Amino acid sequence: MVVLERDGKIFLIKRANTGWRDGQYDLIAGHVEKNERVADAAIREAHEEAGIRIQKDDLELVHVLSLVRNDGDAEYFYFRALKWEGEPIANEKQKSDGYGWYDSDETRNIEVLPVVAHALKQIHEKNLYSEGVFA
Repeated sequence: MVVLERDGKIFLIKRANTGWRDGQYDLIAGHVEKNERVADAAIREAHEEAGIRIQKDDLELVHVLSLVRNDGDAEYFYFRALKWEGEPIANEKQKSDGYGWYDSDETRNIEVLPVVAHALKQIHEKNLYSEGVFA
C-alpha cells in the first residue's frame, strides 16, 4: 500500500468493476508478484495505478497490518511516499470510478475500505504494527 500525502490530505482511488468492495475508496495497493520485494511492488503499483514514479529511497515504512481474513491470513505493508514524480490520477480506468485528495474530516463523508480506515488511524497514531480481522 502506498500513502500519498499532500497539504494534509491523502490520495484515494474509488474502486469500480472489480467485484470486491466497488464504490469504496482505497489507497494505491496491490499484490507482491513472485520474486518481487515489497517496496518494489509498492513502486510498481504506484506507477500502474496512479501514473507516478517513486524512488525506493523516497519510501518510508509507516505501518504493518497483520490480518486474519476469510481467504487466509496476510500482512499489509504501508509505505508513505515522501516525494514522487508526476501528478497522481486513477490510471486504471477499468478498475476505478474517480479519485481525489481527502483530509480526515472528508473521509467521514465517503466510504473508505475498513482495512484502509484502520491503517490510516494507526499511521496517524504512529503505531508501526497492528492486528485485525477483516472480511
